Amino acid sequence: MSESSLQSKTFPMTRRAFSTSLAAAATLGASGKASATMTRRSVPGRFAYIGSGEAEAGAIHVVDLSKDGSRVVQTMASASPAHLELHPSGSMLYAVHAVNEWESLPRGAVSAYAIDAETGHLTLQRVQPLALSAINPSHALVTPDGSHLIVAVAGGGSYNVLPLESNGLPLPVSGLFKEVGFSTEAGVGKTSTPSSLVLHSDGRTLVAADTGNESLSTFRLETDTLTPLHRRRVHKGAGPSQMVGHTNARFVYALNSEDGSISVHRIDTSRGQTQASHQRVATNGASTIAMHPSGRFLLTANGARMTAWKIDRSNGRIQPAESLPVEATQIAFDRSGRTIIAAHAPTGRMVRGEFSIANGSISGLTEVGNFSSAHSFAIL
Repeated sequence: MSESSLQSKTFPMTRRAFSTSLAAAATLGASGKASATMTRRSVPGRFAYIGSGEAEAGAIHVVDLSKDGSRVVQTMASASPAHLELHPSGSMLYAVHAVNEWESLPRGAVSAYAIDAETGHLTLQRVQPLALSAINPSHALVTPDGSHLIVAVAGGGSYNVLPLESNGLPLPVSGLFKEVGFSTEAGVGKTSTPSSLVLHSDGRTLVAADTGNESLSTFRLETDTLTPLHRRRVHKGAGPSQMVGHTNARFVYALNSEDGSISVHRIDTSRGQTQASHQRVATNGASTIAMHPSGRFLLTANGARMTAWKIDRSNGRIQPAESLPVEATQIAFDRSGRTIIAAHAPTGRMVRGEFSIANGSISGLTEVGNFSSAHSFAIL
């Protein structure tokens, strides 16, 4: 593929090819030859990593966002990359594979890719299967100290903890917490569907959104496992599907897919729980949510328009600041908060813009490329 091309390509991978790449990754990890430096050298906002496609037709695309233009510099096969997560060092990328089976067993998997700081290119280092019955994982995060990768498993209703080596490579699952459903006041049973994770700045308190249970749960990461602390139902008919935390670590914002609202919750780390929402705001059908690194703005998008919400950092409450004509179903910021990437899954179109911290506006929109079924990305 030409580096100047803006069109994505996927390279179908057969089951045999996947098995071969898995074995190769395991060999590299075991031999130690695949170790990656943990020194951050890349320029903030230079590379975007885009996960697209399903099953064996899935792929991860690497886009160079240098000032001289956006260009696809690498595309590699990756089975259903439902979520992409960066190591805090910026030297490793993790792909969560939302599959029903891995190595002929009912489980998903996580792949670790070393990032070349100069070119942004990815090199597969290791593939680590999840626990049995941990199918269709949906989200993941790395602790700030880079010691653990925590995975939310939608299909299996559980959370998997994978320790990370000093070079960022994932070890086998060390901790598993199986969530249970609960009955509503009408006696209707709920099924746990973990969908999104937020880690408190203390590096040990985890908040999880559970769409099926309509709840937010808090856990404590202790050694290599999770200890449940508290579970709070958001509200009837909420279905929290995505969640972001405020940079001051005092609030979390749940995007509720069932009624299209945002609920604002205060985190009480002394008691290990989230409090009942003190604000609920309608979003006109938002399907994605993102927090600006400054903590001054929250962004939502409903496919046709994007809304920037100004945050009162004293109480966490939000109010609309800007309505932007940007088609998006996914949003991400770079570490500086100056660059924003927006993807529109129905058309595959992805654009890049400059975000203003003064008023929440977006300018200088340029097309990054067209990626069929783009559903996850990260900006380094």
